[in-house]
Amino acid sequence: MAPLVALVTGAGSGIGRSIAIELAGSGWLVYATMREPCGRNHAGAQALPPQVRVLELDVRDDASAAACVRRVLAEAGRIDVLVNNAGIMFQGVSEAYDMDQARDVMETNFFSVVRMNRLVLPGMRKQRSGALVHITSIAGSVVFPYAGLYSASKMATEGLAQSYRHELRAFGIDSLVLQPCPYPTGLLDSQQTPRDAACLAEYGDPAHIAGERIAATRAWHATGKAPHPAEVARVLRGLLDTPCGERPFRTVAGAMDFGVRRLNTQRAETEDGVARAFGAT
Repeated sequence: MAPLVALVTGAGSGIGRSIAIELAGSGWLVYATMREPCGRNHAGAQALPPQVRVLELDVRDDASAAACVRRVLAEAGRIDVLVNNAGIMFQGVSEAYDMDQARDVMETNFFSVVRMNRLVLPGMRKQRSGALVHITSIAGSVVFPYAGLYSASKMATEGLAQSYRHELRAFGIDSLVLQPCPYPTGLLDSQQTPRDAACLAEYGDPAHIAGERIAATRAWHATGKAPHPAEVARVLRGLLDTPCGERPFRTVAGAMDFGVRRLNTQRAETEDGVARAFGAT
């Protein structure tokens, strides 16, 4: 029997790399994608098991995304799971980020998901099976101050995934959200300082809060006491081992959830009620 096929974005480090390793170890045929696998992500690509197939992908680029999906389909013949993991995170005074920076966050964290889903869904609908996995964050349910753009992008992704959940059910396709708690990943490496310096100056001392939080997070990572991203990968494997249609829509991975699990339970009741009212169940 042919192995199930997974396409994982942002697999050069952190959660994406852990997911690629976990699924490959479970017998999946895994395509781990990243920008510049022969350049800046060379070390990350080399750290993957030899059975994992590494492909170059810029999720923000239409041509790159289309070429990547064509390659997977040409080699494997199908895609059973798309793991939308690629992302960036800016922390700082929200008003002081300029429009180009705001677009960068939304293009990477949200529009890339729209792009990748649209590319894989025709094949999934034809085979009448599959799963879209959206790696968001607990920041997709609660907003952390000074991470407004990041939370906005994750909430937008969860809204899209929620609608897909209902729209794709008839095709045997699951749309899932996996919300990691804080883990040591490469997200901090994507950090940018707000470019509107004049605006930033008007906020005074509070403008330094984000920088202090980033420094504290880096120090926490350096202690070696932070949980390993492999925990998230194991949670995802458990979800994928569950039959289609029986998987929860939102799943939190990690202990430091700030009450998001409780919030998600309450949200599910409301969201299911809305779906019933619109005849989408």
